[in-house]
Amino acid sequence: MDKLRMMKTFIAVAEAGSLSAAARSLSEPLTNVSRQMAQLEHHLGFTLVNRTSRVAVLTQEGQEYLIAARNLLDELEYAEARISEKVKGHSGNLVITAPVTLGRSHFLPVVNDFLRVYPKVTVRIEFLDRSIDIVEEGIDLAIRVGKLGDCGLLSVNVGNLRPVVCASPDYLERHGEPTTVAELANHDCVVFNGGFGDFRWTFSSAEFGANSVRLRPRLSVNAVAAAVSCAEADMGITRLLSYQVYSSVMEGRLVEILPQFDDSQIPVHMLRLQKRQTRSLVEEFVGFAAPRLRARLSNVAQALLAVRIRGGPPC
Repeated sequence: MDKLRMMKTFIAVAEAGSLSAAARSLSEPLTNVSRQMAQLEHHLGFTLVNRTSRVAVLTQEGQEYLIAARNLLDELEYAEARISEKVKGHSGNLVITAPVTLGRSHFLPVVNDFLRVYPKVTVRIEFLDRSIDIVEEGIDLAIRVGKLGDCGLLSVNVGNLRPVVCASPDYLERHGEPTTVAELANHDCVVFNGGFGDFRWTFSSAEFGANSVRLRPRLSVNAVAAAVSCAEADMGITRLLSYQVYSSVMEGRLVEILPQFDDSQIPVHMLRLQKRQTRSLVEEFVGFAAPRLRARLSNVAQALLAVRIRGGPPC
C-alpha cells in the first residue's frame, strides 16, 4: 500500500472539491482516485469525505486528517530539500527587506557573513522604512520593528529595542537637563515623523507608570538620520530607538536623558512565509542570521546601559 500516494490523492480531492476534478489535476483515471480514497479510508477506519456524483465534502475527521497530511508531506518535502541542498551546497537568490538604519548598521554585516559561508548564494536587500506585502513584492524575508498583528507569517524574535530620549551636551548645558517628563514641554524638541502642531510623547515604566507630555516641536523631520543630525547640532531634544542613536551616544555626541521613565521594549522580528511555502534556503538563512542579529542588538542595549551607569561614553 502506497500510503504517501494515497495521502496526496486525498489532499487533491479536498482541494479540488470532487473526485473527478482531482483526477484531472493529477492526470489520473477517476477509477484510480476512487480506489485510492477507498483504500485510505479502509486503512484509517473512518470516512474522510462524503461523496455525491458532483462533490466531495470533508467530514470532521477528514478536516483534521487533511491538516495532519499536509503537515506531514510539508515536513517530508522540506527535509528532502534541506538534505539535498546540504549535499549539493546551498545556492540560489534571497530577497530581503529591512529598515534603513537597522539594516545598514546591524543586519547587513550578518548578511555579509552569510555570503562568506555560502558562496553560491546571492542576496538583494531592499532598505525601506515602511512595511510592504512580502507575498505581492516577492520578498523571502522581512525584518520588522514593532508589535506584529495577525499577518499569517512565520516570525522569529531577534531582540528588543527601546525608546531613547537624548540631546547634545551643549544643548543640555545651555538649557538645562529635564528631570521629569513634564519638563520636556518647555524644551526645544526635534521630532521624527511628527508633523506640525501638537505632538505627544508617551512614556511607560515599572517605577513611574505611564506619563505623557504634549510638545510643540520646533523641528519635525521624516528621516532618522536628519533627527540625529539636528540633535547633534544642538537644535533640541529628540526621541528615537536605541539602535538609531547608538553611535552618537557611544561617541558622546548625544547624551541619554530620562531613562528611568521608559523601560518599554519594542520587539524586532524576522518574518517569512509559512513553511510549506518557504524554500529551505530561507530557513537556512534564518537559522544563521537570527542568533547573530539577536547578539548584535543585545550588545547595543548592554553598551548603552554601560554608558548610563558610567555617566558618559568610554574614554
